[in-house]
Amino acid sequence: MPPPDCPSEQPIAALIPAALARPRPEPAPVGDLPPDPSGGDGDATAYACARLNPSGVIRAGKVLTALGWTPHDRVAFTVEHGCIVAALAEHGGRPIGAGGSLVLPIAARRM
Repeated sequence: MPPPDCPSEQPIAALIPAALARPRPEPAPVGDLPPDPSGGDGDATAYACARLNPSGVIRAGKVLTALGWTPHDRVAFTVEHGCIVAALAEHGGRPIGAGGSLVLPIAARRM
């Protein structure tokens, strides 16, 4: 503990410059959603935003439920126009996990 008559420590401005005041950046714009492909015939369109974890797992249970996909259905992935597309597959593909989790193959993640 310093003696009581010792001045308090202060950073030396030449070594530790003061933080610059910076304006907070504007949030990135979010693109418009695509038009409803159902054409108004009563079908619903479901959108979701999900984060891909480091193991390649996406949790999208609500969208999968809206599609009528259930755990253990098999899903195949393709890339079209720079987007990863998931579709049900009778053979091959990867199964939907419990709780609506999809495992994105490493090849699709790299694309």
